[in-house]
Amino acid sequence: MTWHIGSLRVSTGRVDEAAEHLSKARQLYSPSEYLDQGLIAFDEATCLLQQEDVTSACGVAVRVLTQTPEEHRTGILINRAGEIVDALPLARRSLPQARELREVVIDLASAEAHTPGTSG
Repeated sequence: MTWHIGSLRVSTGRVDEAAEHLSKARQLYSPSEYLDQGLIAFDEATCLLQQEDVTSACGVAVRVLTQTPEEHRTGILINRAGEIVDALPLARRSLPQARELREVVIDLASAEAHTPGTSG
């Protein structure tokens, strides 16, 4: 429930409250629960974007995608990272971290689309 409250706070722009709930939620999930940990991290990245910290937000998203074992790097994680890319302010999309995130998302989405048994 804590994670859902944090996610709701993110969607309503209540960043400080969201960060508190997301931090608590992260502690409730095992580090090996890659999907849940990744989705919480993307909510945290969204908070960072709302605080106009594009560099950190992109760094969080890249770390989730590159540090999640391939067998756990599902379409939902790639899609959430794509949402971060789409939410980047136009003026900041040329930052090196933003370009890196976009490239990682494109590469992973392409790889998933060419993997037998995936929906991509």
